[in-house]
Amino acid sequence: MKSIEKEIARIISRAAMIPENEVRLDAKLADLGVDSLDQVECVIAVEETFQIEVDPNLLWQLRTVQDVIHAVQAAAAAHS
Repeated sequence: MKSIEKEIARIISRAAMIPENEVRLDAKLADLGVDSLDQVECVIAVEETFQIEVDPNLLWQLRTVQDVIHAVQAAAAAHS
């Protein structure tokens, strides 16, 4: 499996149009410039990249990069 942290940083950096190295685990998505539409696009990209489905109820609870990583890990564990 791809490094979850690295792939999520790549996806978020594209959405926020910032360098990957600026995407820290504790960074708030809003502080990175990720608005609600970008957040939906990120989740779609994450689902396609990892072949998982993120619980739609969690979507609006994702505030930080670490929250996204936890959601992916939970979805991957449920998928296995």
